[in-house]
Amino acid sequence: MEYIIKQGDRIEGYTNYIYLSSTQIDSSGLYSKYDDKEAINLWISYGINIRSTNARICKTYLSWFNSLKKYSTLISGCNEILQIKFINQQRSYIKNITNKDYSYE
Repeated sequence: MEYIIKQGDRIEGYTNYIYLSSTQIDSSGLYSKYDDKEAINLWISYGINIRSTNARICKTYLSWFNSLKKYSTLISGCNEILQIKFINQQRSYIKNITNKDYSYE
């Protein structure tokens, strides 16, 4: 993830945009499009993954996602201060899990 965030625009022919939301969102999502195929993946708490290739669902998710951009900051390929803060926080989570300290404070 750190490599993708720091690399920015294109990696192996794909454009990656990673945003940090300023609102509390209880899930993570991925929208992907290749030629005329599109898919969404949603990760909800407790490791549940929802995937769909249904065009209507993908369009609805993409519309919702785009509406969140105004409350989010693009960190892939730019905004090094937020990149560092985000990456360090993720490392802290991993360290806490490794140490079996499940408090995410």
